Amino acid sequence: MTKMNLLALAQQQSTTVSTNTPLSDIVATLSTIAINSLPVLNEQKQLVGLVSEQDCHKALLMSSYHCDKPVTAIDIMQQNPLTITAQQSIADIAIQTVELAQDSFPLIHKDHFVGSISRTNILSALNNSLSLCS
Repeated sequence: MTKMNLLALAQQQSTTVSTNTPLSDIVATLSTIAINSLPVLNEQKQLVGLVSEQDCHKALLMSSYHCDKPVTAIDIMQQNPLTITAQQSIADIAIQTVELAQDSFPLIHKDHFVGSISRTNILSALNNSLSLCS
């Protein structure tokens, strides 16, 4: 998979939330897409975090038990998630992500968020490379 393909693939996977998106909206979005985490962007459309199904699960348990104030993305997001760049090869990305629990990786190009690459995308690209070997 070439760098240009990474950019095209990431742009297809570009669902995001803002820092003030309510937890209920995040859960609704995660329920409708085939990826288990969403990039969180600030007002300047810069990546500031990642919110996963697991983050929502924990927040829903705590909020429903304590009847807390409304929870937003900034309250539960993971700060500083692993990001990838368009300059990386799919093999480098696979090696870098093999030990991580994170399943979606924001792609940064020219210091801007352009989309996400899922672990499924990585597996498919590696499988395609393997099939070229036979």
